[in-house]
Amino acid sequence: MTISEYELINPEPATQITLQALEEECQAYQEDDASTAYDAYYAPASRLVFYGAQHDLWDSICGGVCLLVYAWNAPFYRSPFSYTSFEANLRTEWNTLIEFRLRPLVSLNSDDHQHIQRVFESLTIALSSGGRRAQVSAAKALHIVAPTFFPMWDHAIAYDGYNCPYGKEPGLAYVAFCRRIQIRVRSLQADWDSLPNTHWLRAKPLLKRIDEFNFMRKPPRTERKK
Repeated sequence: MTISEYELINPEPATQITLQALEEECQAYQEDDASTAYDAYYAPASRLVFYGAQHDLWDSICGGVCLLVYAWNAPFYRSPFSYTSFEANLRTEWNTLIEFRLRPLVSLNSDDHQHIQRVFESLTIALSSGGRRAQVSAAKALHIVAPTFFPMWDHAIAYDGYNCPYGKEPGLAYVAFCRRIQIRVRSLQADWDSLPNTHWLRAKPLLKRIDEFNFMRKPPRTERKK
């Protein structure tokens, strides 16, 4: 299946994000005790990956990624994934990931699709626990490595928020999700750039703020599509 075929079968929802709505939902996210508890792991994980990437320290890079995925997906990891296999996978894909780390999501183009699909699917396998596939962890890992390019999702955000079901074609689904978030970034970019660097929203990357927006807007579990 091609990305065009996937998007034809799973059309994009029409909802957009305004800066006002982003600010309101991110404020609500920061005032939510459960969200704040999980979010405490984001900054140290980011610093570990940044330091590791700057100094070629794989313990720091892998440790930062593992900190985030274990903290945010603890119920999924009743059995841990293989750290050795994960590090080997990350090393194999590192040159590609570094290129994405240096780019913003607005630069996404059709030449990137195959690379994104490959690294997403390989990380999904590397981060999987037992027989369960780690599509959510893979997106978090990609984001913490390249926070201005790769967006995060979870099941409800992918399925209910952006109509990107990943059960059969996880790599294609993530490419479609990146394309759909890219549209939102483009619509927000001018307003985002107009904010002073000292504005509280800009304490985190725009893609992290969009994830907070998506998290707060997703329907309660009892209302989600099966």
